[in-house]
Amino acid sequence: MIAEKIRVVASKPAALQNAGEFVYYPTTREALDAWRKLPPAQRQRAAITILEQNGLVLKGADIERLEWTEPHIIPLDELSAENDE
Repeated sequence: MIAEKIRVVASKPAALQNAGEFVYYPTTREALDAWRKLPPAQRQRAAITILEQNGLVLKGADIERLEWTEPHIIPLDELSAENDE
């Protein structure tokens, strides 16, 4: 079964919660970039809250399912390829 994508607006502010601390970012894209830099074990426990999208809270595997609603943003699969290099 293929998991459904979670559509979010990349330009909305977000917060990354990790180890009991909240770090606020001006965009969801920046919060996602910070989450990707965490060690794998921390990524599983961390959460991203999208502040202006009804306070949507995403954890672990849900974060991997993000899909941008803005067409001018780089797709996540391309971003992943950039980070792997």
